[in-house]
Amino acid sequence: MTEADLTSFLLQDIESLYENNEDSNVTIKVNQESFKAHSLILKSRSQYFRKSINEYLQRRNSLFNRGGDCINLEVTDISPRAFRVCLKYIYTGKFSLDDYNNEFIFSLTIAADELGLLCMVDELEKFYLMRNLAPPSNENPRKLRRDPTTLKRNSSIFKPKYRRGEPASEVKPEALDEVSVRPLTQDRSPSPFPRFRLPDIKFNSKLIDNTQLKRISRWIDGDDQGGVENSNLNNNFTLLARGSRDGMDLKTFASLCNDKGPTLVLAKVDKTNIIIGGYNPEPWKSTNKWIVTDESFIFSFKSYQSREGIDDIILSRVKDTYAAIFDGDSHYGIGFGTDLRIFSGEYVHEHYIKRILDQSVFEIENYEVFKSAYRHRLLHKRERINLMKKTRLLGDQKSPYPKTWGAQ
Repeated sequence: MTEADLTSFLLQDIESLYENNEDSNVTIKVNQESFKAHSLILKSRSQYFRKSINEYLQRRNSLFNRGGDCINLEVTDISPRAFRVCLKYIYTGKFSLDDYNNEFIFSLTIAADELGLLCMVDELEKFYLMRNLAPPSNENPRKLRRDPTTLKRNSSIFKPKYRRGEPASEVKPEALDEVSVRPLTQDRSPSPFPRFRLPDIKFNSKLIDNTQLKRISRWIDGDDQGGVENSNLNNNFTLLARGSRDGMDLKTFASLCNDKGPTLVLAKVDKTNIIIGGYNPEPWKSTNKWIVTDESFIFSFKSYQSREGIDDIILSRVKDTYAAIFDGDSHYGIGFGTDLRIFSGEYVHEHYIKRILDQSVFEIENYEVFKSAYRHRLLHKRERINLMKKTRLLGDQKSPYPKTWGAQ
């Protein structure tokens, strides 16, 4: 099948919206400066703006921009200069680091992290670590290889133990004759900086494993297709309730899970290997009212504590945002739309896009509820400050690396 790829023209058209603000419907106040933007672009590119815009519209009792009313947002703790760079990245996928000192690069990284621009955070992190932690490389490794006497003269670089338990003073230059020195190549070189990786967390679930949890975490971040191999968990999950431990009734659910913030609800369908669940980005409150959101989703894993195939995973995002979540009390019960009512054991494919179950009635063997909280990709504030001091990130030296850094 022949397919024409004209995505470059599409990207150009989207990029032009950043330049002319045509049909913009969002005004963002950052300190004393105001920026124009389009809600559709902001929501599709930033988890922060998706939540902020939805909350604004919910307060106005409308999901639509009726009457041409503008959405007015305010962003705090970010400088207008850093925000301008982030906004351009949201529209174009590009950002320039021309003549920026380390202090601004660091503040830009924090700003991108606050706005949930994770790919931008990764690229900025690489840039300033490469700038500040890469050791000088004045010596030609091929020259060192051709001149073994240079290695002998500089045998002090081996001052840590040559063999376990052998003092460095006993290492003789002649022993270096047997050392094989490999030249560095263009496509294989040691990493000049340590990668920041969020530590693995202990996930206390009886129903799903860490691989399935990582997949759900990516869904919460808005990434439906991303792989889970070697990926970080961007969300913390804290167990609030477990049916087999705390009880299977709705009163127990309300007492343990209300007013806890965003939650992940899991359940095992009785006498099957099917795990079902849903994500509620808003707190449960037992109000017997509908929660309006476009961030909720439901899903099923058609396996149980085993590696599932791609056909065994069904993710279904909300279709009718007015009826995304029913926040019921112990009498009416909770529901993800009318689709998934876990405690009453009912499923009707209506308010979410994909069907996740074949049967309309089921019983659950066990359930779990986890509080979900976003984990910052960077270090905590005190650790960030210490890192800045250690690597002299507040210096004004200019980078020897390319000044334009784009994130796809």
